[in-house]
Parts: sequence; C-alpha cells; structure tokens
Amino acid sequence: MINSISFKGIEKPYKTKFGFQIIPISKNPTSGDIKEAIIATKNNKAHSGLNGRAYFYGQDLVVKKYKSKKEALNYDPQREIRALDTLYEKGISSSQIQQGEFAFTTPFNQTYLVSTKIQGEAPNFIENKFNNENLTSLVGAIAELDIPVRNSKGLFPYSTLIHYDLSYGNLNVTQNEGGIFDFEYMGSVDLSPLYEQMKMGRCYSTLCEISDIPGVVSNLRNFEYRTLMSYLKNLSKEEARQLFIDYLKIKADYHFKRAKFYSSESYELENLEYFGLDYPGETKDELNKMMKKELVHSKTLRTIEKGYYSEEIIKAEAIKMQLAGFVYFQSQFAGANHKINPRQIEQYVREANRFFNEMHEKTKNLELGIYFKDCLDIMEAINGVIGWMDYQYQDPKTREDFNKLSRETQEWQIKNHEKFLSKLTKDYALTLDEVVC
Repeated sequence: MINSISFKGIEKPYKTKFGFQIIPISKNPTSGDIKEAIIATKNNKAHSGLNGRAYFYGQDLVVKKYKSKKEALNYDPQREIRALDTLYEKGISSSQIQQGEFAFTTPFNQTYLVSTKIQGEAPNFIENKFNNENLTSLVGAIAELDIPVRNSKGLFPYSTLIHYDLSYGNLNVTQNEGGIFDFEYMGSVDLSPLYEQMKMGRCYSTLCEISDIPGVVSNLRNFEYRTLMSYLKNLSKEEARQLFIDYLKIKADYHFKRAKFYSSESYELENLEYFGLDYPGETKDELNKMMKKELVHSKTLRTIEKGYYSEEIIKAEAIKMQLAGFVYFQSQFAGANHKINPRQIEQYVREANRFFNEMHEKTKNLELGIYFKDCLDIMEAINGVIGWMDYQYQDPKTREDFNKLSRETQEWQIKNHEKFLSKLTKDYALTLDEVVC
C-alpha cells in the first residue's frame, strides 16, 4: 500500500528553524509560499470534505487544511501526501491529474497540502454533461494513471496504482476537458500474483477493479462502475445508448495505448537481456500476449457500429460494468444507500457466464473468439460474489472461529454484517445492459 512508501519528492523532508515540518513533492517551498498558503485558508471560502477543508490558492492551486483527529472521519494526512508524492515519482505529468506541490505541518500540529487545481465542476447529467471531448480527455488521464510500473519479481513483474474512488466528487469536467483529484485512498496493486492465478484459470479474490484483460486491474473499470454507469442510467435510452457507443470508441483508443505500452516494454526487455540483466524470457512472451489482447479489444470496440456481432459486444461491455458495480455495491466498502437484491445479483452472474460462454462458442471469428474468451475468463474474479454475499449474510457470532478473534475484529465483523443487512431489498435494479442495448 502507499502508506508503506517513504517520501522521495524533489527534496527530502526537513524541519525549519521555526519548527515547520516541510515535505517537498514537486516544489521546495519558500517561507513566502508557506505564508501565502496559510493566508489562503483564512481569506477564501472552504470546500469541506470528510478529512479536510480545501481552499483555492490563486488560479491554479488548492490548499487543503486537514481536520483534527476529533473532526476527521479517517485521520491520516500523510496518506494523501504520500500518494501525491508517489504520483510525482512515477512521472505522472498530465495537467488533468492532480499534482502535489508541497506539504507542511506547523509547530501547532496543523497539516497543509498544496496541489494543482483540476478545472471544471463535477459531471452532472443536466448541467455539466459528459461529451466526446471531455470524456476523451478524462479517459486519457486515466490511461496515464493505469500505466503499469515495472518491479523485479514474478512472471508479470508489474504493479498498478489504483485510485479506488473515481466517483463524481473526485472528477471535474469542462466542455472540453476532464480530470482527476483526491488521491487519499490510492493504493498499489502487485499484478504478478493475480496475473499468475488467472493464467492458471483461478482467482482467490472477488474484484471490482478487474479490467477487460484477465490478470490486470484498472482505474478505467473503477470509473465505469463508480460514475459512468449511474450517469447513463439517468439519461433517456436513446441518449444513453449513443453516449455509451461514443465512450466505447474512446475506450478503443485506451486499449490501443495499452498495446503500445506492452510492445515498448517487450522491446526494452530484449535490450536488458542483451546487457545480461536477468529478465525471464517468459515475461517477454506474456507481454506480447498482452499486446495482442489489447489490440483485439481495441479493434473490436472500433468496429461496433458496422461490425459483426455489434449488439452482442455492446451488451458484453455493459454487463462487465454492471458486474463490477454489483460486486462493489454488496461489499463493505459501499454505503447503506447502495441497496442490493442478492437473488438478482446471483441470477445476473449466472446469466453473464452463460452469455459469455455462448458467444465464445458460437463465434467463428478468431479475434472475436479472443475477446469473448477474455470476457469469460474475467468471471473468475467475479463469480466469488455469490459466496461473499452468503458470508456477509451469516451472523458472524455463529462462525466457529468467532470467539478466537480479537474484540476489535469481532466488533468490525458484527458492524459489517449489520451494514450488509441494512442494504438488502427485494426490489429489482435496472441494469446497464437494459439501458443501452
């Protein structure tokens, strides 16, 4: 997780003679910068969040003053500061992604973070709509965030930074652009064990963020089920369908960029092997397979309006997004306002397996066969939702190991069980494929 990563930034953290703890990220602030940031929190209107209050600082910057332990819902200012420090170290440079400038803690233990401002307002299906331009910009930013980081272990030696909350409140759009901010809960996911598990046809987790390619998680999927899906359900069917098709064309470019990344990585590993560095040949083979898969998904989405099986592809994309939403809604991470009908979810999962299996078996086109096989394979990371719901429904006090747990863990399990029960409903939820197909 990000919490375990030390600060690197443009300079190492240090303490001033006046007792200020300074954490430079992309900028080493002067005493004047610090003074102006503090003044901004006193002179400007606050935008209050769960753990801090944000203030505009000039035209392009934002100052976040963190709440005290008593006020904050989940107090840990260093978590978000480390996340932005990690983005800087990764080389994220898009103006559409929040950039950390610097952070500091006063002698009175008040912590401030200065970062770039993402222009625009939260997307709204009435007043601030998604369109081809701002969706293209937003998906481009997500694509940059989704670029895997190479590490030194495993068959597929990469990790990915996941925002985990690409919901309306953490996105801004203008008529022409879209951007991302609030990386407080960002985490790093090691792809190697997941990739190897799914390569063997199994997965030990039930994942909301599983992408269109087995073994990889993505921020794009998070955006799809946290924002895009509910947005589309608020539109008329005609408008929703057209925007969805437009989005899938943009998503085709996302897959193409991913293919180019894997191609360049394969080429670079060849050069590393030439210099005697130890990267297994199997890794290069896997990168080439990933490149081909991404190209297949890109080509498949590009041909939707005139291609073979167009309606089935649109349905497949909608089903994958809805599945991710169902997995999230039933989890302990979703609030009690996310009502769920376990019977509907179970039936939907079984129908998705049947549909993907049928499409894979009936298609005679090689590339479409690869596309639908990937759809079928990612179900390995989804099917566990049925057992997960059963587990959450069960009273934790009846479990054999309950009395062996710490009191804190017992209380946590009871709280999550009660939260799950509060979300149950017998009502039928409209699904995304019913809206756009």
